[in-house]
Amino acid sequence: MERKFRELRLSVTNVCNFRCGFCVGPDRQSTSAKLGFKADDFPQQRGLDFPSYLEIIHLLHQILNLKCVHLTGGEPTLYRFLPQLVRGLKNLGISKIKMTTNASKRQFSSLVEVLKKEGLDSMNISLPSLSQANYRFLTDHPFHTRVLRNIERAKQIGLKLKLNATILKNQNDDQILPLLEYAKGLGVRIRFLELMKMGESIRKSFPQLFIPESEILETISQKFSFSPLTRTPSATARYFQMNCGYIFGMIANESSPFCSDCDRLRLDSSGYLYGCIGAKKGFSALGKNKTQLRNILQDALKQKNDFQFQGGSMYMKQIGG
Repeated sequence: MERKFRELRLSVTNVCNFRCGFCVGPDRQSTSAKLGFKADDFPQQRGLDFPSYLEIIHLLHQILNLKCVHLTGGEPTLYRFLPQLVRGLKNLGISKIKMTTNASKRQFSSLVEVLKKEGLDSMNISLPSLSQANYRFLTDHPFHTRVLRNIERAKQIGLKLKLNATILKNQNDDQILPLLEYAKGLGVRIRFLELMKMGESIRKSFPQLFIPESEILETISQKFSFSPLTRTPSATARYFQMNCGYIFGMIANESSPFCSDCDRLRLDSSGYLYGCIGAKKGFSALGKNKTQLRNILQDALKQKNDFQFQGGSMYMKQIGG
């Protein structure tokens, strides 16, 4: 079967108010300085204006008939034109609009209502720990209580919701069962993520931090019985169903690779397209016509891995999750 791009991951800004070890690396002070982090909670956003994003995506949609646009960052709620962007994407005829967020913004409750009204369909929220102290250690911010409140608010207004938890050895591996039970009680699916080799410091510390899918599942099996479900083609997650009917997921790039049928294209906050999150270079889409974009997409397809992700030089913050 011919490989095609069907989903666009759009990193609307490369700014984030968190400094998570699984995103920018364990040496967060030096890494943050290199990547331009600010000390304040909500630094000025960086990224294209929303008409520029829409101009590029309009042409991409004409070529690819995109089934979904997934908004990422950095932290997308720091992008000041987010409601206008969502409205514009819906007007382009994009059938599904998703977003991944840390849900920490003070005005999140009102923002999420606006986003749903403008056309946002679903949201993935990062929740690496239920322990307030551990959450602050992992993210470098004390927004634990606010995030839990915002998770409940997003569910309350009817957004399709998933929780994401990247598990690190000796840092939050004791949170697997508490997080699972919290999500189960809330009636929301949680996906546990293996660490990805993104960025120099993470690649160096990978052996010390990495926990494989098998160990996460073994921890869950100590309390719950479950069985695997059939994986959806091109999906990053594999899902498992408990005897009670609750379903949780695993995103395990190392243990259960999903590169072979990946259909995701990435557009970063500078207007560059990437065929893979680990690509060494991007292709500028700014000012390109449809013919030029077709040629770029052919080059981007060549960046796809045949089987398994090998790692990337950029940090997750720079290109989105």
